[in-house]
Amino acid sequence: MTVRNAMLFNRLRQVFPEVRVMNQGDAMVVVHRPEWDEPCPRLKADISIWGESYPVNCPFCNDTRHRLLISHKWAVSDPVTGDDNLHLCKCFNESCTNTRKRQQQLHAMVFPVGKWAQLEPPPEPPAPPEPSPPAFVDLPNGTPLQQLKAGHAARRYLEGRGFDPDALSRERGLQFCPGDMESRPALYEWRIVIPVYMPAKSVLNPTKTPDLVGWMARALEDLSDNRPKYLTMAGMRKSETLYGLPLAVKTKGPVVVVEGPADVWKVGNNAVAIIGKTISAAQCALLHRHFPGRPVIVWLDSDAEEDAAVVRDAIRAAGLAAGVGRVLLAHCPPGRKDPGECTPNEIQRTLRRASPSAGGGVGK
Repeated sequence: MTVRNAMLFNRLRQVFPEVRVMNQGDAMVVVHRPEWDEPCPRLKADISIWGESYPVNCPFCNDTRHRLLISHKWAVSDPVTGDDNLHLCKCFNESCTNTRKRQQQLHAMVFPVGKWAQLEPPPEPPAPPEPSPPAFVDLPNGTPLQQLKAGHAARRYLEGRGFDPDALSRERGLQFCPGDMESRPALYEWRIVIPVYMPAKSVLNPTKTPDLVGWMARALEDLSDNRPKYLTMAGMRKSETLYGLPLAVKTKGPVVVVEGPADVWKVGNNAVAIIGKTISAAQCALLHRHFPGRPVIVWLDSDAEEDAAVVRDAIRAAGLAAGVGRVLLAHCPPGRKDPGECTPNEIQRTLRRASPSAGGGVGK
């Protein structure tokens, strides 16, 4: 395997059981800018792209998912500023390497005869917190779409928009609800219930099946009064979820950020929805935690071009100092108002256009 920093890579392999390579061959993109707010301005390295990095299990915490990213420029002196670049490492599990002392301790582990080899050894990893059971979520009373007869209104609604009701029922748990006065909010009309799952995080869930964290309910027809097309479960922390995340983490290549569930269904398993036109800090953190180094393509509805740029910039800013991939924009084809209206060919062309170096688009 050819890497950009073979010496560092080989040292890491002697210290850590498994060392991965992210963005192999990609160079770091750095712009040196003066810090004008200082009396004697000095140059500062402004890193826009980390390039190649080496994920390992962090030795300072209970990380088992290779959440410590080490740049290929880590511990390599910056020829312009003279900085030793020890800060070019990032633990996404517990922020363990945010201090200078921890960065020096990591260097002492990797280079036992180096400059900081005489530092005291790092402390033992802390004990994991006591697990708490996930909050119980009760879906409205409904029938899986697979059990509905051909020609049922719910099946016709989805088929008319180019979706396979059986696949959505089987893969994403969609149900038909004729109304449920006991749910919160109460459902007064026929709706399709869309469960919202997140990757399992409780050790009380030994099967590691995704945790049900809430639901949405889509009306089968556009309502003439003020009732919304979509209803969201009372108490669901929408800003802390990404719809479609459990399936998306199993894919490779670019991840596509869209507005709603129907957009996710059409784009494929590599898509996640922010359930709206804005993104929260928690959702940005989820993207960087679960898709480190992978390109992110933001594709919102055609009437949300400005919102999409804000979302892109928020994702970039949240991962500015981390080994994240590029964050790009995609735009709806002419005559289409959102990804959910697009044909499979239009989906692929749009994603190829947004990310020409992503290997010819993104698959399901």
